[in-house]
Amino acid sequence: MISYLLPWLVATSAPLTLNAYDLAEWVSLHPSQRHTSPPLMATLLLRLQLLMLSVMLGALPANKPWKLASAILIVLLAIAQLPPLEFVLDPGNLNYRQQFGLALASLFFGMLFLRFLRPRLRSIALIALPMVGIVSALMGMSRALEVFAVLQVDGATGLGMWLLIASYLGCLALALLSYARRLRAGSLDRLRRESAPVYIARYRPHPPAPSPTSKRGGVEPPGSNGFCVGGGKVGRVSTACDAASRKEKRRRMPPS
Repeated sequence: MISYLLPWLVATSAPLTLNAYDLAEWVSLHPSQRHTSPPLMATLLLRLQLLMLSVMLGALPANKPWKLASAILIVLLAIAQLPPLEFVLDPGNLNYRQQFGLALASLFFGMLFLRFLRPRLRSIALIALPMVGIVSALMGMSRALEVFAVLQVDGATGLGMWLLIASYLGCLALALLSYARRLRAGSLDRLRRESAPVYIARYRPHPPAPSPTSKRGGVEPPGSNGFCVGGGKVGRVSTACDAASRKEKRRRMPPS
């Protein structure tokens, strides 16, 4: 947002040193922009940066407090893009209609991404949005410089646009890094799931068979079924289990 308010056009005349918001408004006044396809194309490209910022705020992964802060910022950005009150008296004005449409789009898509965007799509959105922002900023500035050239006004690209592009590149790099980590984590989880059945089949001991009920109505002691549940290693009958088995066998033997 700071880069949007810094000078985008540096002219020899101080009043013509404009930030992106004022530059879009100034370019919209030139008659040649009314005949572009679509109309006011340069103005649209310059104003599109606030829409990109609103949608990126909605696409950022966040907890509940940050989501509330993002929602407030999205609403404030939408209000900042609204046309003046003269729009009510002149609804056919192309410039005012464009401002109103971008304000609604910022509010709608920002809240939509904030509420319903899935984590897998967040990374893709955070990769695509900075790329769209970079291309639209360069194209909009190029068309604005063409208007200044027609008016024979010397102007150069200011710090604001380059700072915005640097911000987009930083966001793009972080999004690519996060997406690569997510893919790597997903690959590792998939490998673990594929190798888990083999590991279990090879190393997991078989569960003990259900203990049969003795003739006297009691339950066979541990170790009588051939599976150790005592303190020894799994699958080997412990000393305690052996003693219990011998005692039960002597009890079952008929008296001599």
